[in-house]
Amino acid sequence: MLSLSNEYHTQWSSLGVDGTRPVATQGTSVTPGGTNTYGAYASLGVPSATDDMYEIELNTQTVNVAAENRMVMVMVGVDPAGGTAFVDTWKDIFVGGATNAFTTNQHQTIRLPFMVRAGSSLGVKAASLNATVTAIKAWINTVGKPRSRELIRVGKFVRTFGVTSPTVAGVAITPGTTLEGAYAEIGTLADPLWYFDFGMVVDDTTITAAVLVVDIALGDATNKRVIISNALVWTTAGESVFKGSTGAWANGASSDKIYARAQSNTTLDTGYSIAVYGVGG
Repeated sequence: MLSLSNEYHTQWSSLGVDGTRPVATQGTSVTPGGTNTYGAYASLGVPSATDDMYEIELNTQTVNVAAENRMVMVMVGVDPAGGTAFVDTWKDIFVGGATNAFTTNQHQTIRLPFMVRAGSSLGVKAASLNATVTAIKAWINTVGKPRSRELIRVGKFVRTFGVTSPTVAGVAITPGTTLEGAYAEIGTLADPLWYFDFGMVVDDTTITAAVLVVDIALGDATNKRVIISNALVWTTAGESVFKGSTGAWANGASSDKIYARAQSNTTLDTGYSIAVYGVGG
């Protein structure tokens, strides 16, 4: 008997339709507000007028200010009516440090199993720790119309842990070097969550080129279960911080605590901090 994969039949990108030629400054311009302040939403469009979307991939690049702190975070907003009255939905997503994806391959990506109803529009707004950071570029890819809807688990909300919005910072961690760093407590679940990812920023204007690995765990002070293991983050001497999509399926119960630790291959910078994002519903 032939077994078919559960493919998606609808795909959409805010970059445009197939055949649109890519450019080095790819994405929609999103201008941060002042220091620790969100700017206005930039509209990215309507993924589909007829199909619900089941996964959202956010990409960002060109946080380009040399010898400056590049800590930036964004919100993804949804307007169910397809207009520009965006409701903050993915909150305080770290993207800071990403440079040009087409010259240094250091953009940032986060992909979450999250539903956007047919006819809804998407927007992105940004906040920066440094008022001199210029507009970033953002784009979103989505998929919908799965072959077997009953086999898909899709979230209705995203929780952010470790950020006191709109301050662009997470929970401070100290990576280890020859040994694993100590766990830092990031937050406590208030409801069951089943998919997780994280973001890292560095509060430093002269970052060292380094490779780091990050572990995210659930549990309590004495019992921890690693749900994201050895996720790769790297930094450059140009104050860039790169992290790809590192999400993982894991069941977190209400009252579970979230922890993070890291390890670096070289001399540590100052100001590492982490936020964690969980999907539920």
